[in-house]
Amino acid sequence: MLKSSVGYLADVDATELPVAALTECVRGLVQADSVGIAALAPLLAALDANDAHLADGQRTLRAWLVNVLRVTRGQAAEYKAVQSLARDHEPLRAGLREGDVISKSVALQLAKWTRLIPDEFRAEAEQILIAAARAGADLRALAQICAEIRSRTAPPDPDNNDPDLDRALFLDTTLDGAGVLRGDLTPECAAMVRAVLDALSAPAGGGDLRTRAQRYHDALAEAMKRLLASGLLPQRAGQPVKTSDAVKLSSCPPRLAGGGGEGGGLVVFAAGGQAVVQAAEEAAEQVALGGGVPVAGVFAPVVVGACAG
Repeated sequence: MLKSSVGYLADVDATELPVAALTECVRGLVQADSVGIAALAPLLAALDANDAHLADGQRTLRAWLVNVLRVTRGQAAEYKAVQSLARDHEPLRAGLREGDVISKSVALQLAKWTRLIPDEFRAEAEQILIAAARAGADLRALAQICAEIRSRTAPPDPDNNDPDLDRALFLDTTLDGAGVLRGDLTPECAAMVRAVLDALSAPAGGGDLRTRAQRYHDALAEAMKRLLASGLLPQRAGQPVKTSDAVKLSSCPPRLAGGGGEGGGLVVFAAGGQAVVQAAEEAAEQVALGGGVPVAGVFAPVVVGACAG
């Protein structure tokens, strides 16, 4: 029935449809794709668990997908990632099932990020992300939330032999190449970073309307640009290291209008408006309560700001 319904749309002359009908058809197909992936994930997991590929003489499910269903190797790898949604990321699969909350590409990207969150917090963290997405958060906001959860749920040093063992730096990138940077720096590293940023973040005259946070961002970009041009970095395959994409500073996101996160709280870039702010704040408080973990043990008070237009 599903195949015949989609087949009917495939045979329709789209040029004859009014704009409202075109919009509805495209929206319906995209949402159906999300629901279809939610259905496909447990089916693939069940096939793999029962070694169904052996009946067709294939050693693995991936080989079966390539040789029997005739998909590309890249598509087969994506299907394996989809399969993991049923096994390890049920909240994300549930979000897909709703149809209009997250797409397949967003779900797979979130799964990559949440894999690094300890098992005992992963489900609750994914529920936070789905709640924020349901309220309208874009991928950049979801990346920010996920990075904050990762940094605050990282396990402590079990031996405490190395005073700097908890040092870490996380850089998550979204599909459009924007990044979310979060870290725990040693005193020596923090001093060097601050010295560089302070040296390169001076206001550029009286007409410079950038905030201090924006000037720090631009200083980091300038420092990286100078380092790449210095020739001091180790070469890759005999070639100097270079960035793959040129990013203009004018493409940077708007500044955070409220709440700078200086108290160590969860900062949400709420481009979707107040509904996103409230949903993300409530979800963050809920996840901190999961498993009997006190709020103060995982999250500091939530600091929320909306991007200024």
